[in-house]
Amino acid sequence: MTAARIQQSVHKQGIRTQQGGLETFHYGIRIDHDGRKYDVEIPDFTAPKCSNCGELSIDEAASQQIDSAFRRQASLLTAAEIREGRLGLGLKQEDFAEQLGLAVATVSRSVREK
Repeated sequence: MTAARIQQSVHKQGIRTQQGGLETFHYGIRIDHDGRKYDVEIPDFTAPKCSNCGELSIDEAASQQIDSAFRRQASLLTAAEIREGRLGLGLKQEDFAEQLGLAVATVSRSVREK
């Protein structure tokens, strides 16, 4: 599960879009992944907040911050790390998939940047 799939409410009106509209603050979120719960803390999280009500808006940059922090905490490899490892072993995707006992399509999906 990536942070992009985390359900967050997005407040559509009143989002600060002018320069300086991003705020940096401590952010924590609980993520359920493979039957485990991860309490992910990001001390210097930067994201837009509604200037009227203060509700958080998860944009692409904020989602990437959550995803990176979650992957570090859960010890999950990024698509780039998987690809680099495969290439470092000198394996084609088909051979890599076979070595792992996975379908080629599964390996292909796991190494695509999202």
